[in-house]
Amino acid sequence: MSVTLLKYLVISRFDKITVKETTVKKIAQDARLAKSWIFVGTQWYTPGELESNLRFFMKYSFEEFRIKDPRLVIPKGRARIWEIQKLQLEFEKKVNDFYAGRLK
Repeated sequence: MSVTLLKYLVISRFDKITVKETTVKKIAQDARLAKSWIFVGTQWYTPGELESNLRFFMKYSFEEFRIKDPRLVIPKGRARIWEIQKLQLEFEKKVNDFYAGRLK
């Protein structure tokens, strides 16, 4: 972590490094310039959503913020969904074959 980022961080009473309000604004600004969204924890947020809920995002640590282009994530998600559907169909076929007496 660079020295410039350290000045934006604050140690909470639980000794967890969390971000300051100015850091959240900076992350939103960087995402806006990159025409990207911010992935925090398990959710996607637009730069505007991040700025409008500054206090909510201050509970997260700096490492939990990821600036990503969601358009690049969608094809990966579709491929993963297709893999899961394929496994489900294979399992369903195996169960049906077993109860039809074709498998022992």
